[in-house]
Amino acid sequence: MSLRPWVVLVALFGALCLVVTIWVSTDRHPPEWDYANHLERALDCHRTLANPAADRFAEIMGASPFYPPFVICAAGILYFAFPVAALTAQAVTPIPRPVSSPRSSSAPPRSWSSHS
Repeated sequence: MSLRPWVVLVALFGALCLVVTIWVSTDRHPPEWDYANHLERALDCHRTLANPAADRFAEIMGASPFYPPFVICAAGILYFAFPVAALTAQAVTPIPRPVSSPRSSSAPPRSWSSHS
């Protein structure tokens, strides 16, 4: 397997990261709709994790009946290491796709395999 496709992929990902960083640093509009909701939930998760007296698991699981807490709390956990900012929350946006959809992994589905 050639190394060249991976170099191109890493370069494209780096360019995407650069564009998102510039966009988030220059865009001064407040977040809208679902995005604002996700940022608020990430901040609530961060506060829950930071509170030693909280029943953390119950509060996190009960925070949203619709959205699973994994990605939202991933942003909340990043808030311990990085500043509370929209760019920090953007860092976890690639997570849901590979985690929630096994078809997005690099391995082809079984039906494409020559062993079937």
